[in-house]
Amino acid sequence: MSVESTAYRQSNVDLIARLHAGHAADHALAGALAGRTVALRGVTTEEVETLGAALAECGARVVRVLLPGVAALVVGSRPMAEDLAQAARRGIAILSTRTLSAIRSAHRRVVGRERSQIHAASVRALTRSRWDKVERRMGAGLRLTPAEVAAAKAARRARADQVTIATSGMRARA
Repeated sequence: MSVESTAYRQSNVDLIARLHAGHAADHALAGALAGRTVALRGVTTEEVETLGAALAECGARVVRVLLPGVAALVVGSRPMAEDLAQAARRGIAILSTRTLSAIRSAHRRVVGRERSQIHAASVRALTRSRWDKVERRMGAGLRLTPAEVAAAKAARRARADQVTIATSGMRARA
């Protein structure tokens, strides 16, 4: 094995490790506010709507005062020194609108990936179900309807595409 191929393989391993770390960080960031009580302070009327929607999307419960049990304080464009001091004394995380935006973006990425994976799994299950039905009918010596023939062809193409996608990574590494 040459030095170049060893270095190439190691760089691939490093890239994969960074990708996994990125996904783990996304999940941690996306879930940072889920189920927690978050106070909004120093915000304008417009910011209340925008930030409230962002927090709700992230699964947080929004309050307007620093109640006991508040996990974080989101400060808007008009932060008040006493709110910041009180949050600091009580050990409450203080988040800027930029930080909240980053959390919301991570949440959207994670949710989008999960929806995509769920969709792909349901398409695979439906394809497999159609293919199984066709195989049962063919095994019983029954004649297929035109719709079943079309479904069988689509299922066969989908399975071929899945195999191609699954093995393309192996071909690239070989």
